[in-house]
Amino acid sequence: MLRKATPIAAALLITAFFAVMWGVMLRRHLSVRAAAQFRPDYGSLLKPGEQERSTNWGIYFGGLRIGRSQMTVKRESEGTIVLRTQARVSISQALKYVVGVAGDLDLDFRASISPLRGLVFFQATSGLLKADLQGTVRRNELLLNGHIGENRIRTSVPYDQDRLWGEALSPLAALPELGDDQVGRTWSFDMVNPIAGAVQPVTVEVARSVEVRIKGETVQVYELRFSTGSSRWTSWVTEAGEVLVQGTPFGLALQREDLPPSVLAELKAEAALPSASR
Repeated sequence: MLRKATPIAAALLITAFFAVMWGVMLRRHLSVRAAAQFRPDYGSLLKPGEQERSTNWGIYFGGLRIGRSQMTVKRESEGTIVLRTQARVSISQALKYVVGVAGDLDLDFRASISPLRGLVFFQATSGLLKADLQGTVRRNELLLNGHIGENRIRTSVPYDQDRLWGEALSPLAALPELGDDQVGRTWSFDMVNPIAGAVQPVTVEVARSVEVRIKGETVQVYELRFSTGSSRWTSWVTEAGEVLVQGTPFGLALQREDLPPSVLAELKAEAALPSASR
C-alpha cells in the first residue's frame, strides 16, 4: 500500500495522471467472467500486425483546455511493448489549488510491458516537478523508487499479473467490446489512489448506450460510470472499446483530439440529462 505523504500528494497527482496512460483495463467480455477472474490481455494494446500507434488527447479542466498529451505504443522486435507519453500542461495561478504547482508542466512517461508477464518497468520524469519516479515489478510487488523535488519515495504495492489494476487519474485503454446486453452490468478493479495513499476498490457500471455520428457512420457509444467512496466520474466508450472522453475523480478530463466537436457537444448534452430520463 502507498503511504500517505501530504507534501508530495499534489506532485504525485500530476505525475500519476500521465504516468499510467498505457492503460489498466484490459480486454475481456464482461458477461463471461467475474471481474476478479479477468486475466489481463496486454497483447490487445496493439492490433494483430500493428507495430505502432499514436493517439493525441486534449486535457481539460471544466471547459478550459489546459494542455495536450500524446501516447505512442510500439512493439519491439522481441515482442515487448514500449509505451511513451509526453504531456505539456499550462497551469495558471487560478488552477494552482488543484494541482499544487503553477507554470508549464512537462511530463515524460516510459513503460515496458511483456505480453506474457505484464508490466515490467516504468519511469516518469518532470523538469518542473524535479521528479524521477521508477516502478519495477518483482514477483508479487510493484516497487516504487525515486524522488519528487526533495521528497524521497521508496515504497511498494501488491502486484498480481492476473488481477486488473487501475490508477486514479488514468485514461482507459484496451477496453472490452461492449454490447447492449451488458448495460446495467458492473465489475470492479483495484485502483491506486496517490492522494488517499491507498489502494481502493472501484465499481464500474455500463450505464447506458447512445448513438452518435462519427465520420458519417452511426456508432454506438456507452457511458461507463465509476465510483469509489464519495467520488463519481464518467467516461464515454464506443462499442469497439475505443475511449472518446475519459473522466477522472479529480475533475480533469481527457478528450481525443480527433473527436468531432459535434460529437463532443452531443455527449456533453447527454451527460447533462437528469438521471430519471436516462
